[in-house]
Amino acid sequence: MKGLATIGETSSIKSDEDLIADSLERLFFTIEGGIPGLPKVGSRINRFFFDDLDEITAIEITNEIETLIDLYEPRIRRDVINVTIKHSEGLSKIGIIIEVKYTFVGSGEPGSAVIKKIIDNQLGVI
Repeated sequence: MKGLATIGETSSIKSDEDLIADSLERLFFTIEGGIPGLPKVGSRINRFFFDDLDEITAIEITNEIETLIDLYEPRIRRDVINVTIKHSEGLSKIGIIIEVKYTFVGSGEPGSAVIKKIIDNQLGVI
């Protein structure tokens, strides 16, 4: 299936899988209270970037992602979530890779999204 994605004045046709990936990325990296009029919508994932990014933090991020999908993404049912944290040499940059495997509600078709973010210890998320 396909849908229409609009960013600013630009529109494009995207697959449902691409639309879900875009939606999840916005959901995961929009801070709580970051949407006007919806103070409880958003994620706490950015708060974890100031912790030691290790296996325990990856589990906490996974738990947050599960909650976000269950609350705010009714088009899918989550199946598997993998969070990988990669440190660069010198620990100046950290990469977070979030892989979500899911099933579309209604059709039962499988889908997946991979979202990558780089955190610079001096600049934040880039």
